Amino acid sequence: MSKIVGTVIFQDENGENNYPISGILRDNQIIYHEDKILVTIKLYDNKIELRRKSGEYDITLPFEKELTTIGIYDIKCNGMKLEVSIETILLEIGDASIKLKYRLKENPGNLISYHLDYEQKK
Repeated sequence: MSKIVGTVIFQDENGENNYPISGILRDNQIIYHEDKILVTIKLYDNKIELRRKSGEYDITLPFEKELTTIGIYDIKCNGMKLEVSIETILLEIGDASIKLKYRLKENPGNLISYHLDYEQKK
C-alpha cells in the first residue's frame, strides 16, 4: 500500500472542475475521498472500474477502450437501480495517470472527461 497525492480534472457540459486528491494505491486500486464521496478505481490492463459511493448513492461505471459497457446507478433513498450504457471514447492508463473520455448513451450530447495525475508519497 502506498499513499498518493494528485490532481483530478473533470469536465462535462456544466464546465470544468480541478481539485487535489490524497489517497492510497493498493492492489491495483486507487482509493480517495472527494468531499463525502468515496472514489475507488480498479485498474486492469485495458479497462478500469470507477466506483463513487456516498450515503445517497453507489455508482459503478466500467470503462473498456472503444467499447460500450453497462454501469449501475444505485440510488439508496428510493431503492432504485438504473442501468446506463457507457460509450468509452478514450481510455489511457499510464504509470501515474488515467485519461478518460466517455458519454452516457442516455445523454449523448454530454461528453465527459476525467483526468487523474498522481504520484506516490515517499
